[in-house]
Amino acid sequence: MSRTILLIQLDTREKSRSYAYFQSVDECLERVCKIYEEHLKRCTPSAHVITYDILQLFDFIDMLKDLTCLVHQVDAKTYAPRNKHWIKHQIREKLRKEANKSAEEKRQQGIPKEEKGSAKFL
Repeated sequence: MSRTILLIQLDTREKSRSYAYFQSVDECLERVCKIYEEHLKRCTPSAHVITYDILQLFDFIDMLKDLTCLVHQVDAKTYAPRNKHWIKHQIREKLRKEANKSAEEKRQQGIPKEEKGSAKFL
């Protein structure tokens, strides 16, 4: 569990700069996804259910003015900066692990495997 600071700037306005502190990288990644979901809600206020795929999330990350994680390095007693590419890779791995865990739980419960298709996340 590495303490993580998220630095974000949504657009060119200085007022859009923000930061948040998390107890772990996973919590930080979840917040990045939540920021995108909040953006989708603002863009489609009449929608009752919002779905998106990972490529849409990554496009959103790419369009942000700045998105950086500062991940605490215990041995060095410092924070290491991580860029958008690293953040997207970590999100991809996190979602892959969650999908594998969900598939394994379904297999153990005897639920048939789903057909291959694009993933949608709520």
